[in-house]
Amino acid sequence: MELFHKLKHFLAVVFLQLGFAGIDILRKKALNRGMSIYVLLVYRQAIATLVIAPFAFFLEKDRPKMTLSIFIRLMGLGLLESVDQNMYYLGMKHTTATFAAAMRNIIPAITFVIAWIVCLQNSIKGFSLITVGCFNRAFFMILQKITLRTYPTELSLAAWICFLGTVENAVVALFMERGNATVWFIQWDAKLLAAVYSVST
Repeated sequence: MELFHKLKHFLAVVFLQLGFAGIDILRKKALNRGMSIYVLLVYRQAIATLVIAPFAFFLEKDRPKMTLSIFIRLMGLGLLESVDQNMYYLGMKHTTATFAAAMRNIIPAITFVIAWIVCLQNSIKGFSLITVGCFNRAFFMILQKITLRTYPTELSLAAWICFLGTVENAVVALFMERGNATVWFIQWDAKLLAAVYSVST
């Protein structure tokens, strides 16, 4: 038992990384089967909103009053989240799930050269897209921390970001997939599982 207590944080990180790896494999499989990146993002954000919103509503009764400045920041966070995920998924589509998972932890610029040497088989386009997504994620975390100071309810903040991200991604998806209504239909397969499981990340 003592050994477990010493190792529990290490084990938690290992299982977290296994979860990230699993979702990257599922996403790549769904994309390979023709699922639209833009539609996947809409479903991901919509499901996340439905999961988080009830907890936010019942557990965070003392929410600060919504002001225009806070709402604008939330819209910005939703937009950054959408750009981040779009870049990440587009990059994954042009590379591999393994490369995308590795890049998740490589944000400092000095490591990009190493990643490029190790992953020479990957396209420049995919590398660039994932790199932009990593920098965007760092900016997102900074802005989120600033917003939490004026809206210190984490669940409600997450629910708003997911909801606004759903709306923003839906606008992008409707434009990018115009005239192709079939991309919105998914069955009980890897596409649906990728959309549901993506909520965990």
